[in-house]
Amino acid sequence: MSILFHIGTGIIIAPKFKNWWLFGLIGGLPDIIGAVSFFGLDKSWNFYHSAHSLLGFLVVFLILLIFKQIRLSFPYLVHILIDIPTHYSGTSNIFWPFKDLIKFQGINWWQNSYIELLGWILIFFIFLAIFLFQKQKNNQK
Repeated sequence: MSILFHIGTGIIIAPKFKNWWLFGLIGGLPDIIGAVSFFGLDKSWNFYHSAHSLLGFLVVFLILLIFKQIRLSFPYLVHILIDIPTHYSGTSNIFWPFKDLIKFQGINWWQNSYIELLGWILIFFIFLAIFLFQKQKNNQK
């Protein structure tokens, strides 16, 4: 999915946190790291593949563990899990560098615009549900 979609999912994960924008940024982090490959600075695409793998998640998780901010790693993991079914032809390799461990052929979201549209509709309804839940909770006080 697009980087904006991943930022949106990162924000959804953090409705009660003051630093919701940081959750959004970390939700988009695999694509930000992968941009190094996209712009031709890494012709082997190792930055992209490592950022979109469990190994990349582990690195981010361990860094955040040092700072006692483990919850910030969740948007990164959600990004990777969303990309598995929405990428085709090996562009999302969760087990990188072991490319042949498990092969999964998803659907390219950029060639099937309805996939991202459905994702944004889902994000909208989740935001709406969170808003209504918070409003109802505040009215009960």
